[in-house]
Amino acid sequence: MGLLCSASFATQEGFHSLPTRDGVQQPLWLIEPDNATHTVILFAGGDGKLNISKNGIGEEGNFLVRTRDHFAKKGMVVAVVDKPSDKEKLFRFRKTGKHSKDIKAVMKFLRERHPDKPIWLVGTSRGTISVANVASRIHGHAGPHGIVLTSAVTKKTKKNLDSLEDIDLSSITVPTYIVHHERDECKVTPFDKAEDLIEELSSVKVKEFKSFSGGENIGKPCKGKSYHGFLGIEHSVVNSITDWIKAH
Repeated sequence: MGLLCSASFATQEGFHSLPTRDGVQQPLWLIEPDNATHTVILFAGGDGKLNISKNGIGEEGNFLVRTRDHFAKKGMVVAVVDKPSDKEKLFRFRKTGKHSKDIKAVMKFLRERHPDKPIWLVGTSRGTISVANVASRIHGHAGPHGIVLTSAVTKKTKKNLDSLEDIDLSSITVPTYIVHHERDECKVTPFDKAEDLIEELSSVKVKEFKSFSGGENIGKPCKGKSYHGFLGIEHSVVNSITDWIKAH
């Protein structure tokens, strides 16, 4: 673990690889600021392959990956999770019990290091499938305190075979914050269906939908450098997320 310092903020960060299922390792990048009050586990979208190693995070373009330091500066212990060692990509795996078992091991590890800090799962795009899957399967002290879904994947196509339609959303009970850009142009993350999630999360008592506007749109519609990835308004979005987490 390395130590980074600034005038107002000191943190340790580094690589960890956790044993989960038989013979399987779950890599993650951990940031531990000295002023943290909560813990967030960040789930990138796409294929979930971030190439995390002792040298850092190989894939930096995703919205949550590139804002990890801002989460830390807002008082969050931050764990960025990669794909497990037995998978090349997370397609079709995000909705499985094996995936939730891997993340359960991550939550256990983080609780042992920071027992006083509530754990929240934060996902973007396909990462929202991972978050909802875990929250629907693991409850009580072993599960998350709450979840955040940004640019949620709510629709399937011939190429995109997984979505939140595959998850039993009625089994989720923890506080849920849904964040979406009103001009998101990705085909599998339509704005109106993101709004509908509030009703579909029928067992969640504390929930809120938040829309954003503005920013830039210079990349492909389902990639990080677009409205889908909150390009240009990242800090405003992260501030909103961390404020909501702290309030609940």
